[in-house]
Amino acid sequence: MLKKNIQSALLALSLVTLPFSAFATPVKLGFEGVVGDSDSSTPITPYTESGFTLTNLKPTPINDGIFGKTSGVNTNGSAVFGFCAYDNTCDRGTAIRLTGAAPFSLNSIEIASLFPNFTPQAANTSLQLIGTLFGGGTITTTLSYSTTWAAYSVSGFSNLQSLELRGINDYAVGIDNLILNADAGNRLPEPGSLALSALALTALGLRRRASVQR
Repeated sequence: MLKKNIQSALLALSLVTLPFSAFATPVKLGFEGVVGDSDSSTPITPYTESGFTLTNLKPTPINDGIFGKTSGVNTNGSAVFGFCAYDNTCDRGTAIRLTGAAPFSLNSIEIASLFPNFTPQAANTSLQLIGTLFGGGTITTTLSYSTTWAAYSVSGFSNLQSLELRGINDYAVGIDNLILNADAGNRLPEPGSLALSALALTALGLRRRASVQR
């Protein structure tokens, strides 16, 4: 019986010591079910989905919104999130901040110009991503995009506390299908995991004691 209990506890220890991130499931922010196909909701921030929140850093009545797939703007066939470019005249510009259960990672994002007819320099539009790292420091990249929706993969945007999105040389930016991960491997173990660890370590002590007594 003691041997069986020890084996069970050792199995629990092997599970506890695996990286928590191995069990992380990607989250997709798709903005579905918020508005009708032909509707838009403006403003929509702060907006929370799947534990992640988008906040407008310079909110005004027309700075941001979720647009249905037939709402009269450039969408990708589903609902998208749109906001004014940081450096343009679209209601004095804005930036969007993404936060979640820190730390988190951004894997990919879909982007396109939301109002192509209003974009003065469509060939030079870009989205700046500025990530604030959990524990300090930043990481930055710039993604060039166009009026055609496309998915962009990013690397290095992990261990994030927050992420700022800024549209450049555009009137308004559309984003969709953000693929995110909660970086559970960088968090402290939860109480339940600590209890399992304690049980497994106790079993190891019993195993050593039984070995000495033989």
